[in-house]
Amino acid sequence: MDIKQNIKDPKEQIVEFLNQAVLAKTTDEKLTCLTRVQDLILHHGPELLDSFLDEVLAFQNDRNQEIRRVIVGFLEEACKSEPDVFPKVAVNISFLLRDEAVTVQKRVIQALTHLYPVVLRWLSKAKNITKEMSSAWDWLVRMKGEVIKWLDHDNDGVRTLTNKFYEMVIICQTYRDEESTSKESEFSLDAIPPALKILKPRKLEDEANKLMADLIKFHGSMHISSANLLACMGTLSLIARARPMFMGQVISAMEMLHANLPPTLTKSQVSSVRKHLKLQLLNLLKHPTAIDYLTNITTLLTDLGATQSEVEKCMPKPSDIQRRKQRVPPTPKRTKPDFDDDDDEFLAPKPKAKRAVDPIDYTQKFVKERLSPHVAAEMVIKAMVRLPDSMPPHFSSSYTPIAAAGTEGQIHHVARLLAAQLTAAGLGIDPPKDTDKNLDIWEEDDDDMKSTVSSFIEVDSKKSSLSHLVPAGGIPQAPSKTLKSMKLSEITKPLSAEAKTKMVSGSIIRMYRGEKMLLNVGASNLRNTLVAKMSSLFPDMMHDSLIAFISEDLRIRLDVALSWLYELYSTIMGFFTYASPSSRAFDAYNNVFGRIAGTLIVRNDLKDRDQLLTRLYLEAPMLPEGSVDFLRRQAMSEQCSQAAIDLLKQLVIYRPGRQINYFNALLELCTARKSEVKSQALSAVMGLYEKGEMQQVTEDYAVMYLNFLSLKEPPELVIGDEEGEEPTNQWNEQLAKNCLFLFSALLERDHSRIHELAKIFANAVPDVKRTILKNLDVPLKNMDMESPQLFKLLETCPEGTETFITKVLHVVTERVHPSPVLVEKVREAYKERAADVRFLIPILGSIPKFEILNILPKLVKLTQAALKEVFSRLLTNPIDGLSGPLTPVELLVNLHTIDASKCDVKSLMKSITLCVEDTNTFTSEVIAIVINQLVEQPIMPTLLMRTILQALSLHPKLTGFVLNILQKLLVKQVWKNKVLWEGFIKCCEKTQPQSFSILLQLSPSQIGHVLTMCPSIREPMYSHVMQFPDSQRAHIPNSVVMMLYGAPVDEALQMKDEQYSYEVKTEAHEILEEATNLQSQSYEYDSELTVPGEEAPPGT
Repeated sequence: MDIKQNIKDPKEQIVEFLNQAVLAKTTDEKLTCLTRVQDLILHHGPELLDSFLDEVLAFQNDRNQEIRRVIVGFLEEACKSEPDVFPKVAVNISFLLRDEAVTVQKRVIQALTHLYPVVLRWLSKAKNITKEMSSAWDWLVRMKGEVIKWLDHDNDGVRTLTNKFYEMVIICQTYRDEESTSKESEFSLDAIPPALKILKPRKLEDEANKLMADLIKFHGSMHISSANLLACMGTLSLIARARPMFMGQVISAMEMLHANLPPTLTKSQVSSVRKHLKLQLLNLLKHPTAIDYLTNITTLLTDLGATQSEVEKCMPKPSDIQRRKQRVPPTPKRTKPDFDDDDDEFLAPKPKAKRAVDPIDYTQKFVKERLSPHVAAEMVIKAMVRLPDSMPPHFSSSYTPIAAAGTEGQIHHVARLLAAQLTAAGLGIDPPKDTDKNLDIWEEDDDDMKSTVSSFIEVDSKKSSLSHLVPAGGIPQAPSKTLKSMKLSEITKPLSAEAKTKMVSGSIIRMYRGEKMLLNVGASNLRNTLVAKMSSLFPDMMHDSLIAFISEDLRIRLDVALSWLYELYSTIMGFFTYASPSSRAFDAYNNVFGRIAGTLIVRNDLKDRDQLLTRLYLEAPMLPEGSVDFLRRQAMSEQCSQAAIDLLKQLVIYRPGRQINYFNALLELCTARKSEVKSQALSAVMGLYEKGEMQQVTEDYAVMYLNFLSLKEPPELVIGDEEGEEPTNQWNEQLAKNCLFLFSALLERDHSRIHELAKIFANAVPDVKRTILKNLDVPLKNMDMESPQLFKLLETCPEGTETFITKVLHVVTERVHPSPVLVEKVREAYKERAADVRFLIPILGSIPKFEILNILPKLVKLTQAALKEVFSRLLTNPIDGLSGPLTPVELLVNLHTIDASKCDVKSLMKSITLCVEDTNTFTSEVIAIVINQLVEQPIMPTLLMRTILQALSLHPKLTGFVLNILQKLLVKQVWKNKVLWEGFIKCCEKTQPQSFSILLQLSPSQIGHVLTMCPSIREPMYSHVMQFPDSQRAHIPNSVVMMLYGAPVDEALQMKDEQYSYEVKTEAHEILEEATNLQSQSYEYDSELTVPGEEAPPGT
């Protein structure tokens, strides 16, 4: 589509674009044209709006919904810029609001959300209300009524936008408070003049209150979607901050939501809703008005998982709280007087309506007055029977531990949650209608509320009356008459053994199956006792069946098992006269306990298995011998490791009679192979240790296993016989860690034990020493560098502990600079007791430079790993990253100048290579400075040429610089030093053909030596010479030419030629040198030692 760009008049452009929009074949073209029309009318020619308004409105009937959405946007922007246009387009907007496309409806709602305050402000500023204004207001009220009904729309997006419309209407139709967070430029009822007839503030405010109630009702709906709920929460939070008068209602709504989350939400949606609820509550907490609701908000936040720091960060300052409590409440703002449309007589304003009292508050007070610990316990017990077998997803995702259980605030919160539940179920107390009368509402509704709550906490009295049972074979008691005495044997016949067994089995089955009935009438304890006694009287008949019955539902029937165990225990101890102690009862006790415990372990589907196992072990009258071994085996399994360890810890605390046995089991688990089990057991042991329980036993056990490390081979107690582990008679890292595990935890709490560990280290085998060094970081991380124990260790310095002490110093100085006292102690220990230079590595950054240079020959003899750390500490401070005591140049120069008598050449080569290969620190500039300084030394170092060759390999751009160095070496007669001369030749070979000009400055005999040592450069050098002009080539000695041509060196040197020497240069040599200087000028190294960026071109 061709759009003319040379039209300058906006009117002509608008006409052109409108014509093109009418004729456009595609939607995109039409959208582009209409967008340009909107831009031209609103931004370049606002005076043309009236002229082209009808033409633009003609597109509102377009078939494409995107075109209609653009028209809505045009109308919105037009009314924003010129509110007088609204009466002309109100009918059109109303027509588009009823559009069949949901996207168009949503766009109209967005437009009305922005236009409503614009129209209100326009009407408020009008001096005279015209018929057009009245008509526009009527149309706006109608559209508002339609949008308000869409809070229950089928489309989720429409409901979300309606939420925002509600927010705007409520804020515009209420008065602004001094603590409002909304901007003063936003519209409120304060902006409506008193004499304005068309807008009645009181009616508008009443409508806003009704809309607020509808919004809160929508917020608490059980079928609200997750997106609508999140949007509604944000809307309520913003309204509460903009209009603090609604703060109490919003907080009550959020409490109701927290207590009654919609059941339609998924697990992830529940998590999102709770996070959003917490965020909104934190935002409300920052508002000054939230001080009046501080307890409600903070308790809700605690339930939602907010940390103490998060709450305190948003809490108002204590001074603000005190100031608000002491502040005199402001005089209520009088409602603006309204004027009736048909009567000019001033109507006296009605008193401002009081805020509706929340029924939850009344119900909460009633519940709180009656919520005692006994009532709460009864409610929990009654509800436990109705709990599902599996935890609901929304509960598992929303549950948070109670942080302040039992406090007054928590009781208040629980009462409010119960009140919210009762109110939602329609069982709450309605607030009194006449608040002026001093009525005791609690006494009036006491009977109704009691009947509601008693359904949770009281037992029906009718069910409590039990019928009197007549024994089998007996007769009912007749009225008191004189009866003839009879003997039982005369009127009955003896039962057969089969009949007796059948009757007993039947009674047992009835006792088993009458569980629910007896539980409802409160006779479950009596039944448990009866079952336990019968199991003792008929062990053969009831033993297996009773265990099977208990195993069916261990959660409810564990009490039966405990009663049975107590019955057997009483029999064993001889407490009963009808049963004598016997080994049979003892075996039965062990069997019952073991089978029930085993059943609990294998029941992975039982949600409270761990709690039931804990009850069995803690409430049983005695524990069999194998019960501890059973727990130890379970601790090694993956399913109930933590539960078994926690149970052993509780046995140590609550069963003091045999606590040493239970504690030994925990200690043995501290040396297990599985790291998870070992960590859990250590946590339990140290928890008891810090409480003062079994401290001496713990220390003795840790020292015993520590002493094992001094043995040459691990003892059988350490090796163990766990599955999957092959027995070994040699120490390895795992065995050493197991022995060291418990002692390390004690060392972390008491650093005086470091001396015991040092003695063991001195006598341990190498594998054990390595393990000890690896595991020193954690226990010594909090050790002070001026600790008396550390100074004592340095002063004694036992033989063989040098490496151990060095590691300790590394750990202590890892995060902080070594103190002067520690530096002095270490230097003293190095000089007087231990000559191991590794002592000084942790404090290298604090030693004077001259002292570092003195010990440098010893440092370079260390291993490569240690040498890396040494160089790192010398060049960079590991704590703050600043420069160390030596610069890279100083370090590399001093490494070259170390006396060969103090250090072998191999160690020097290793240390220099380590430096040169670190190209990040030893850059090409650093290497150039180092080489230049070494060349200027009176006696050049032996490894100079080796370093130059390494520099060429790592930094090719130093080629020009190296050629200049080779030129300087000629002046220093490098051929007199065999090692340097060989390196010189290798450098010339590496830098050919640029180096040929330097080689031609040598004498024929020296050139012959070079060709003998490096014959590969003969042909390239000959080609290089042949490129010289005849005048230059004529001055090259014939012997050199012959050698380059291929003649033997000895024969070439015997040729009679003019005398040629390096010391006395002839005129021919001077001419040759002058010719070659043209090439070497590009390699001159400037006085500031800068490195050339590129290689020099080959000479000619």
